[in-house]
Amino acid sequence: MLDVEVGTIPTPVIYGLDDVCENSVEFYTADSHEGSTYTWDVTGGTVTDGQGTAEVTILWGEHGSGYITVSEESNLGCIGSSDEFDVIIEVCSGIEEKNEHTNLLVFPNPVQNKLNIEISNPVLGKSEIVITNVTGQIVLQRNVEYSNYKQSLQFDLTNLENGLYIIKLKHDNAVVLTRQFVKN
Repeated sequence: MLDVEVGTIPTPVIYGLDDVCENSVEFYTADSHEGSTYTWDVTGGTVTDGQGTAEVTILWGEHGSGYITVSEESNLGCIGSSDEFDVIIEVCSGIEEKNEHTNLLVFPNPVQNKLNIEISNPVLGKSEIVITNVTGQIVLQRNVEYSNYKQSLQFDLTNLENGLYIIKLKHDNAVVLTRQFVKN
């Protein structure tokens, strides 16, 4: 009797930001399966790290549009591809134009319950911190008004599910800085 192992065709799904700033570096993932290899294809940007894995870093190019696809080959040799993940690459303005030394520090990372965010050299005035999950759903947001050189904030993440999250610093409705963190 011959035993035959039949695999299923993988159907990878891409998670990450679909609205990015030109020349920014962003992180994208697909569900990871043991023994699988992943081939990422990017238009409008370049994979800078992680090719062959379920997690890549992409350097986006000039403004316009781009897209990402990923093919997953299972350990049994079955190959499946994702749908195109469309990305809008924008010219971002706001804090970076007014003060290129603005910094967004996020710690600890990974985090369990309390996330600290420290913003150095902000443009004085109103901005917004938006935290999204990898599908782009807003999970937390807070308006911030700067009156000094450094602003420190703390977010309680106790009720969030474990996973990858993206923090966006917005000024005048434009995303000017992004950071990522992992809740575990």
